[in-house]
Amino acid sequence: MEQFNIHIQDGSKKLSNFVIEENDAVVELYDWQREAIKFFFDNDGKAVYEVATGCIVGDTFIEVPRNLDKYPEGYKIKNLVGKKDFYIYSFNIKKQKIELKKVKRIWKTGIKKVYEITLFSGKKIRATKNHPFLVDIKEKSLKGCGRGKREKIIDRKYIKLENLKVGYYLTTFNRSKIKGNDGEKIISIKYIGKEDVYDMEVEDNHNFIANGFIIHNSGKTFCAIEIIKEIIKKEPKSQFLIVVPKNVILEDTWFKELWENGFSIKDIGVYYGLTKEYGKITITNMQSLMNIEFELFDCIIFDEIHNYGTTRLMPIIEKEFKYKIGLSATLERMDNKHWKIIKAFNFNVFKYSPKKALRDGILNPFNFINIGINIDEDARENYEKLTEQLNKIMQAGGGFSCIMRTGSGLKFKMLALMNERKNLVNNYFKKFDVVREICKKHIDDKIIVFNEYNKQTNKCYWNLIESGVKACVVHSDLNKEKRMQNMIDFRKDKYNVMLASKVLDEGYNLPKIDTAVIMAGNSTSRQTIQRMGRVLRRKEKPSTLYQIYCRDTIEEDYAIQRAILFKDLCNNYSSFIYDTGVIEL
Repeated sequence: MEQFNIHIQDGSKKLSNFVIEENDAVVELYDWQREAIKFFFDNDGKAVYEVATGCIVGDTFIEVPRNLDKYPEGYKIKNLVGKKDFYIYSFNIKKQKIELKKVKRIWKTGIKKVYEITLFSGKKIRATKNHPFLVDIKEKSLKGCGRGKREKIIDRKYIKLENLKVGYYLTTFNRSKIKGNDGEKIISIKYIGKEDVYDMEVEDNHNFIANGFIIHNSGKTFCAIEIIKEIIKKEPKSQFLIVVPKNVILEDTWFKELWENGFSIKDIGVYYGLTKEYGKITITNMQSLMNIEFELFDCIIFDEIHNYGTTRLMPIIEKEFKYKIGLSATLERMDNKHWKIIKAFNFNVFKYSPKKALRDGILNPFNFINIGINIDEDARENYEKLTEQLNKIMQAGGGFSCIMRTGSGLKFKMLALMNERKNLVNNYFKKFDVVREICKKHIDDKIIVFNEYNKQTNKCYWNLIESGVKACVVHSDLNKEKRMQNMIDFRKDKYNVMLASKVLDEGYNLPKIDTAVIMAGNSTSRQTIQRMGRVLRRKEKPSTLYQIYCRDTIEEDYAIQRAILFKDLCNNYSSFIYDTGVIEL
């Protein structure tokens, strides 16, 4: 047998060659991502993806460079949680070989139902039912006799554990040999019970070897990058333009993801601010679009495409490109212009809902706690007075919509009163008491607190600082350098609480967040889902979401709309009224 192109001085012998038929989608992608890529090419290269963005048990052995006499089977994944800057064996699809790749993170995803697969060789693995395994698809030869009638492999693909059957052949890895490149036959699949389960993220190849099985991990950005790769395979000279709504998405997400997925820095151009360079793949922002030479590009990708439904940008979305992709967590716009966006893509929309993402293990499970606050008599009197004035204005002007279509003083008076009423409930003092108690309860967690306005965020910051909570602020009143420094310090654990206004609703590539608090916000489902995305990225334990609102106010209407979504998705829901000055969370 041929040998691997690597040899690690770990006390082991050289590894036997392990080569499988090249199939990028099979090895790297989740089922929904394979479906999404197929959807794109089946619909003439024009599609909008509305994507919200498998686990193994702790005793599963991971293939790492090691002393084989001391650790013959590998290291248990549960013992690797928290470890950094180490390498594992991973399969490189392009080079068709096993190689070392750095681990980004390992985390415990929670307690879930697990099933045990046993192979004819005696090899076993326990995993959740949604975990995909690489399966050899075989057929018997119609010619010959004896060994000539042996089944031969005609394809390999990932199949979720829940769809596996006794008799299927799983592709397996062995340090010493692969017998005729055949997989190993499943002889038993049985339910074990509930156990702690874990997952791992690996750079570049996005897979690792566990108990001899190839395990993969992979979001919508990754899916778009795979589409770029597929287009380049078919048309190597293709040029790509990626458009983002914020510079931070350009710098902290796309550039990094492209590089980590094998694209050379010389092939990635950035066109924004003072930098104006085209590459095979060019990344730009919304503000620079009017200066772009669109005729250079075969494919355009709009990230967070719901932002582009404006009079200025819609003509660009409607331009003809050979390939066109739109990405969003939630397409819907309050002005209904999402329909114009969808029309520009021939109504080709691929949806992957938060509910399905939670079921598939892409989003982290979470608990939701709804906290209503009774406002005192003075605040209630002011609130009712403002509401009465607003009602009189709307009656005089024919309603909200009619007034908004005018440029009269009545419009500005109405908006001023609405803002005053909103500020009253946003800044109600008991809210700050509740946030302080939550932060103290979760003192060892990474916490993010969402507000609507910067003034409220600042007030909350000083309230927490005076209470000894380590907090930082990220909002539009801070310059870019200060915002980025606060985020870096938050990642490095200088702070455990980040207070944010709308600036963090989309785009920032944050570290894991354990706990989120919605202290104020609007009623849109997009904002709700985006904020969910900040806290529901996969991690070691279930996340916690809190919602705080003032009862019997306009804020309660928004809170009810958000709670409808959360209640349908969360593991556990609880609700109580904060009124006495004592809070038990």
